[in-house]
Amino acid sequence: LTEPGETDVFYIDTESGAVVKRVELIDIVGEEKFKSACRFLAYAKEKLYIVDMGLDCVYVLFLKDGEEQASAFGCSGNKVGQLRDPAGVVVDEAGTMMVVDSKNNRLQLFNKDCTFCGLVQVRISLISV
Repeated sequence: LTEPGETDVFYIDTESGAVVKRVELIDIVGEEKFKSACRFLAYAKEKLYIVDMGLDCVYVLFLKDGEEQASAFGCSGNKVGQLRDPAGVVVDEAGTMMVVDSKNNRLQLFNKDCTFCGLVQVRISLISV
């Protein structure tokens, strides 16, 4: 079972419904597990992208030389490449990612190497009725 305060990813065979693999994110998240809030996923080109709203980063899980690998990018802040409450991710066929940077009111683009390459700023207007 997944321990309280931790997040695990389960790979499930869609035909049989059986769990094929379990990845415990504690190995990636580390000591800050109680701040972690993994909420959004995307899968493209045999990589799994996991958004951690609590730690303001994105994890990338993939196989390399037959072994599970993981990397992370992003950190808390409002500069380019930094995130505040990331709330979603989409990935295209080239590996380009668009991350919803909710508290900074923008979308950030990262290339397949997780390097910042652009942003779209969103202005919020409140209308009184």
